[in-house]
Amino acid sequence: MKDKIKRIILEWQEKKHDTVYSRKYSCEFSEEINTVIGLRRSGKTYFIFYQIIQLIKEGVDRSFILYINFDDERISEIKSDHLGIIIDA
Repeated sequence: MKDKIKRIILEWQEKKHDTVYSRKYSCEFSEEINTVIGLRRSGKTYFIFYQIIQLIKEGVDRSFILYINFDDERISEIKSDHLGIIIDA
């Protein structure tokens, strides 16, 4: 499982992201972990992608940004009590 997660993280870090257009959202982020919640299909993922692209444009190294899509079938069997594997990866 740890190798699968490492592969997913590396794939994301190496991926060239498509153009994402800004929307009129405003929020403040902490220096730590941030979570975006909202209704289904309300643009949460694209909002996150936009924020990630902004961080990269500001000079933040991709290796300091972690995005994991938990709908990825390769990690569908991961349970909440095993999320520490992500930190180890």
